[in-house]
Amino acid sequence: MDRDRSGFLKIAVATVSVLLAVLLIVLAIVIIRERSVQDEKENAAPKNQTAVSLSDSVSSAERLSEAASEAERTVIPMRETEDDLRGNLDKIAKSYGAAAVQIAVIKNGAVAEYYNYGSADKSGKKPVTADTVFRAASLSKLIDAMAVMKLSEEGRMDIDADTGYYLGYRVRSPKYPDTVITPRMLMTHTSGIVDSGTFLKSRNSTSSTPLKKLLSLSSSYSGNRPGKAHRYSNFGAAVLAAAAEKSAGTPFYEYTENELFQPLGIKGSFLASRIADPDTIACLYDTGGRPSYSIQRQLREKCAEELGQTHHIYQGNITISATDYARLICVLLDGGKGENGQQVLSSDSVNEILKVQYSDGGIRCGLCNFLSDGIVKGRTMHYHTGSNFGMYSSFAFDTDDATGVVVLTSGANAKKERSGVYNICGDMIREIYQHSAIK
Repeated sequence: MDRDRSGFLKIAVATVSVLLAVLLIVLAIVIIRERSVQDEKENAAPKNQTAVSLSDSVSSAERLSEAASEAERTVIPMRETEDDLRGNLDKIAKSYGAAAVQIAVIKNGAVAEYYNYGSADKSGKKPVTADTVFRAASLSKLIDAMAVMKLSEEGRMDIDADTGYYLGYRVRSPKYPDTVITPRMLMTHTSGIVDSGTFLKSRNSTSSTPLKKLLSLSSSYSGNRPGKAHRYSNFGAAVLAAAAEKSAGTPFYEYTENELFQPLGIKGSFLASRIADPDTIACLYDTGGRPSYSIQRQLREKCAEELGQTHHIYQGNITISATDYARLICVLLDGGKGENGQQVLSSDSVNEILKVQYSDGGIRCGLCNFLSDGIVKGRTMHYHTGSNFGMYSSFAFDTDDATGVVVLTSGANAKKERSGVYNICGDMIREIYQHSAIK
């Protein structure tokens, strides 16, 4: 009996062992198959991820080209792609005696190419590179407008309110004491505030005449009723930024850096001393090739400690590269979105900046930008210019096909042409548009 039981147990154990072995084999087969299926899914994933990435980078399919590839989104030196065009631009630069030129080209709503020429600092024998930053003069004003519209979105500033409300004191033309002066008027140069001699003398010093005092002088106003006539005004832009600074409750340079520049990866500032790498700052030269605004002088500039008091920086001190400035324009070309798809401004704010706010037949302007039919034949372009200390700068862009050019020059023998831009900039913009680089 004991032997029978022992034999039975051995048979049972053997049977169980066989069954377990079979189960293990089956489980192994199932696991292998599941891993195979998972591998197939994972191998397919990068294609889907690439499609999503491309879709994200093309932030407005209705206005930009439907399938801009990652290669088209890469900013490349013009010398690698357009040798003939670069040669022509070199000739233009030399014909005007330019010490330095930096250009960024916008295609399909994105910065596509750049061009560099000359020296950023002759004493240090530093050539202009894509990272060189220039004091771009009045190109600052479009940034002022973008920041003010951002404050408007946040409910901290009304562009049709009394500017004095934000400054904390009365701002009125002596001839029209009952007419309020609004931020919109300041952005369209129709406020009646003008570049008086007192302002021009005081704007280069933080210890100069207080802004409130300047705005109380009758010489700071034209004889025109606010809102009725256009007269370009650096002082008006300074007042705008001062009001925006009080509204933001933080220095205007900090607000623009935090709300506009950082989201777009822009290395720029209204204060050169805040540029992360001072070696990238360009010296400005006059038409004789002599230094007119040294790097050290730029680094020494400061703002007033009191909010709303600075009136010598924000109308013309933006220090930035052409490529980074072009990234700001791309925001306006794509309904407020940056190239990374981030919504920097609302589409309503962009429309407000770009629409014609004032026209008298000879002048058409939006908010801190102008419109011209004469820069490139067959195109209506938004533009602005800047000049000071030998800097001649211009941008021009076309909202119809999301193209544009930013030109920064130093030391050129330039003057305004009938189209509105400086002739060295206009010649370079037309050369680029006439060449295949912009197509």
